[in-house]
Amino acid sequence: MQTQLPCRLCADAAIAVAHAENLTSACEAIVSALFNTLLTESAMFQLTGSVCTRLAGPIDAPTEQAWRDHLTTLPPTSVFGLFGDRDGTPATYVAIGAHTDQRLFLVIEDDWTQSEEVLLACAEVISVGLDALPHREQARQQNRLLVRSYRFLRELSRARGSEAVAKTVARHLGSVLDADRVSVARYDEHEDRLRIAATRGLGAEVAGSVSVRPGDWVLGHVHQSGKPLIVNEPAQLPAGQHHRTRYRPGPFAVVPIELDADHLVAIKAQRAAAAEGSRLAEFHNAV
Repeated sequence: MQTQLPCRLCADAAIAVAHAENLTSACEAIVSALFNTLLTESAMFQLTGSVCTRLAGPIDAPTEQAWRDHLTTLPPTSVFGLFGDRDGTPATYVAIGAHTDQRLFLVIEDDWTQSEEVLLACAEVISVGLDALPHREQARQQNRLLVRSYRFLRELSRARGSEAVAKTVARHLGSVLDADRVSVARYDEHEDRLRIAATRGLGAEVAGSVSVRPGDWVLGHVHQSGKPLIVNEPAQLPAGQHHRTRYRPGPFAVVPIELDADHLVAIKAQRAAAAEGSRLAEFHNAV
């Protein structure tokens, strides 16, 4: 016997997606909302080419396999329909969005074809909500960065002297950027050298041995030019940088900052994963 879905399901789905932080949590919230309303099993799947992956829904293995088999055989234009599992129990599916290379499906146990309009409207609501997820996550990341930056500036304003400023910069930028290493170098006019004034992630013995002439290495080049530099991989440095084979692998950024008469250079806000090197572009703004 066919049953009919309540129209409030669209509102339930919208609320579920609105509070989600990512695709997985959104799918889990949708399935949970469906169960609370219908007291029946459902699941969400992602179909990429011929590969079908369950994203959410506590269904048993035979049911999952049966639903996946049906979804992988659907024509690209199919957005709503009915199929059965291995025991003959019907299930209703509805496509979420109309992406050609990657499609999402909501599958609900039982025959809900009488509620086609409600389910299609619900799918549209879910699709709009999922499309907005990356923007919401980006806004959350920006807010977190802003809060950390305010905290950094507040402590920086309380620091007295270049040594305290250097330590504050190293500590907070390492946290803000999730950097493995952050070091702050200060120019010594008497020695005409740049030396590490504060560091996070670099041993004291190593930091104490650093002595760089202006114009030498990336640190000296940034100090001399006054321009920030982001390096995705040391091997990509110009051939003139004869020290490039001695840098630690991975992306890093070097940014010049100035405090009164002291020139401070934050060197190597460095991350372990090269794929994340682009985020070091935030370094200059954070400083």
